[in-house]
Amino acid sequence: MKNMGLCRCVFLVFLSILIMPSVSFSDEPETENQNHWYSGIILDIGVTASQVDLEVDKYEDGSKVSGGTLSTDISYAPFITAGSKYRYLGSTKFGYNIQITFSGFRVDKQDLGGDDLEDVGTSAKGYFVYALPVLFYNFGDKTFKAGKGKSLKFGIGVGLGYLEAKGDIILEDLDDGTQEKHKFDVSTDPVDLAAFVMMDIRYNKWLLQIRGGGPWIMNFDQDGYEFGLFDFSMSLAYSFHL
Repeated sequence: MKNMGLCRCVFLVFLSILIMPSVSFSDEPETENQNHWYSGIILDIGVTASQVDLEVDKYEDGSKVSGGTLSTDISYAPFITAGSKYRYLGSTKFGYNIQITFSGFRVDKQDLGGDDLEDVGTSAKGYFVYALPVLFYNFGDKTFKAGKGKSLKFGIGVGLGYLEAKGDIILEDLDDGTQEKHKFDVSTDPVDLAAFVMMDIRYNKWLLQIRGGGPWIMNFDQDGYEFGLFDFSMSLAYSFHL
C-alpha cells in the first residue's frame, strides 16, 4: 500500500506540472522556447538544515488520550525542489506557481516535560513530499532570463503532502501521566494536507530559502493515531532553469 500511495502522489505531482505552465493570468508574452511542457520549470538541488518535529497523538472515541513529540537538533539532508514557471496577476508583483519539494528527516529526541529535549532511546526516520500551489509577493525581478536576476519572495502554499515515517515514540497519557512506548510504520495513502510559509531569495542561479510547515495526516494505517510533521528549514541550492 505504501508503494501504491507514493505512485499516486508522483502521478498527481506530474499532472500538476503538466497543467500549470499552460495556465496564465500574466501580461508577459510567451516566447518560442516556452512551447514545451517543461518550459519555465526551475529545478533547485542543494542541502537543507532543518529542525523537525514529529507529533503523534492517540485518539479514542474522537478525543485525544495521549501524545508525544519526537524532535531533533539541527540536521542536514538533501534538498530537491521543482517549480513551474512563475505567473503574475497582470502587472502586479503578486504571483503563483506550483512547487514540489522532497526531503528526508531523522528525529531522535523527545520532549517529556522538562526544559530540554531528552535522548530516551526513541527515534524515527522517513521522508516527505509536497506538491502545492504557492501564492507569493515578489520584491525583486519578475523575470529570470537565462537564469539571471534577483528576487525576494514571501509566500504561502497549501496543497498535497506525502509523509512516510517509521520508528517508535513514548506517548504520555493526558489524565494520569503514564507513559507507553508505541511503534509505528506509517505512510499517507495516497496523499493528505500540507501547508507552509516561505521566504525565497534568488540571486542568479542561487537560492536561499527559509520555510516552515509540513504535512498533517489523520487516521491512516493505524486507526486512532494522528501524525503531524513540522519542518523549519533553511536551504541553499543551485538552480537549473529549463
